[in-house]
Amino acid sequence: MAEPAGSGTKVLVVEDHAALGEALLFAFSFEPDIEVVGLAPTVAAAIEMVAASRPDVVLMDVRLPDGNGIDATPRVLELHPSAAVVVLTAHADPLFALRAAEAGAAGFVPKDVRIAKIVAAVRAVRAGEVAVDPTVLRSLLAQAASGGETAGSTADGATPGGPPPAGQLAILDLLAQGAGSDGIAGKLGLDSAEVESAVAAALSGLGARSPLHALVLATRRGFLPGGLV
Repeated sequence: MAEPAGSGTKVLVVEDHAALGEALLFAFSFEPDIEVVGLAPTVAAAIEMVAASRPDVVLMDVRLPDGNGIDATPRVLELHPSAAVVVLTAHADPLFALRAAEAGAAGFVPKDVRIAKIVAAVRAVRAGEVAVDPTVLRSLLAQAASGGETAGSTADGATPGGPPPAGQLAILDLLAQGAGSDGIAGKLGLDSAEVESAVAAALSGLGARSPLHALVLATRRGFLPGGLV
């Protein structure tokens, strides 16, 4: 997991609609623990700004003039692996959310929610949590479970291994149920550092780019029940 948001969270907003971009910048200006490091209207500008500013969180629009934000997400994470990408979209379709998760996104938020929920999503992914509406999360994990995987590999090309240890699976299961870091720590009798370490180990073992991606991979490989939790 990343450091807590209180340590200062750098956010890059990737949005080509000026009104929404400016509204997000205005909203974040009232959050003392969040610093907006740029507003990128294109994929090319986003990649350039990620390299220059190393943001903690990237708010990524899907439809951009020079490309698709979901397709750009792996490029962002290859350039800056510790970043968390939150996909902003007008489509709350679970299959669309699954595509974002498979690309490595840490969150998926419809644009029609209150801006306060987008701010909350930034804090959630900064804390190593999953920022997806619980109903959408259950549906996308059910889609991941029913979709299976190609022989010898997952849908994103990673080679599958054995299941994570029981302690890591317990944490992933709670994440799949929408639990936050504090709730997981309290329920399992762990401290925040132990939860952070276990999630990092689970991501490494699964070959995942984010906790949300880890849930998809673990579900697809049959390690989690797939939206039935």
